[in-house]
Amino acid sequence: MKWDNLNYDELKNKCHSHEIERSINWRDQWGNWEASFGDLPYDFPFLDNLRLLEEGKKRSVWPNDAPFAICLTHDIDSITSSNHPKIALNNLSKKKYLKTGSSKLMLQYSILKQQIKKTFVTEKTDQFWQFEKWIEVEQKHGFKSTFFSFIRPSNEALSEFDCDYFPDDITRFRGIEMTGIDLIKEIDKTGCEIGLHGSYNSFNNIKILKSQKDRLEQIVGKEVVSSRQHYLHYDINYTPNVHKEVGLKIDSTLGFNKSIGFRAGTCFPYQILNEKYEATGVWQIPQIIMDLSLFSNNGLELNLDLAIERCIRTMDQVEKVGGCLTLNFHPEHIALPHYFALYSNILEEAKHRNAFNGSTADFYNLSKGA
Repeated sequence: MKWDNLNYDELKNKCHSHEIERSINWRDQWGNWEASFGDLPYDFPFLDNLRLLEEGKKRSVWPNDAPFAICLTHDIDSITSSNHPKIALNNLSKKKYLKTGSSKLMLQYSILKQQIKKTFVTEKTDQFWQFEKWIEVEQKHGFKSTFFSFIRPSNEALSEFDCDYFPDDITRFRGIEMTGIDLIKEIDKTGCEIGLHGSYNSFNNIKILKSQKDRLEQIVGKEVVSSRQHYLHYDINYTPNVHKEVGLKIDSTLGFNKSIGFRAGTCFPYQILNEKYEATGVWQIPQIIMDLSLFSNNGLELNLDLAIERCIRTMDQVEKVGGCLTLNFHPEHIALPHYFALYSNILEEAKHRNAFNGSTADFYNLSKGA
């Protein structure tokens, strides 16, 4: 798509409708759109920069005239490093474990041994049982976050990519042993928002996603308005309608698994448009930075120093246009010191720059009134 000859309104329609994703069928191994598939400069907010160029000044939309905003989010993909017995049996039946050929017998044995150990060896402590540390470092800077909670679908709707835990698995929060359900309730009590982490196959299935949303609302005792699809599994032709039909107001899926950047050319919350450029009524707060994208083998493979440099440079870009920097850091990565060090560094810098912070629901309420 030729973007450099369009005015702001023309480019906005194409970006907010994700026209290029509708026209190109390439997808990665998880069925997702990636930055390498398009010819747009996803590494900077090109749509916002065009508006800045045309209007001559950046937008001022945040409370207290904050120069930009930061939205902190977490996907709860794991609550323990051990497996529920049912999970172990399920994992052994998944495609990734169905290896054939004599050369892979040792791999089969190794996986089986790991599964048995993770299932039946009970530890008194677990490296994942540090959820409170994320909340504590946020509160230190006067920030709060949104935790997207996974609700396990029925077995027939389960994917090999889905999270491997049950709601009654045991975890620990602030030194107290509890179930995954109680963990969600306790996080909610801290003032953080609880959103829905839709399962892999829910991206185009109203029934699956609605059952998960209903269950999560039963747990927290109030309406759930925000979401992020697991593995960022999202189809622009179907997912916005699924979100609308189940009553979700704002989503934060549209970023990248293998890179960081601006999938719609913007760092502002925006309404998804359909192929006719009509508003769908579903808002998106685009994911800009995900921890795995920076460090993993499927991502940029950066070390801590390079990751900090890249994130600060991205913050500079967001501040220049007055937008919102949305982060996605997974709580289980507390066990990896460089992940938490990066997160702490970003928060400290955002606080120093007087960034506005809110939950995804806060950003929805601000955006729909803008």
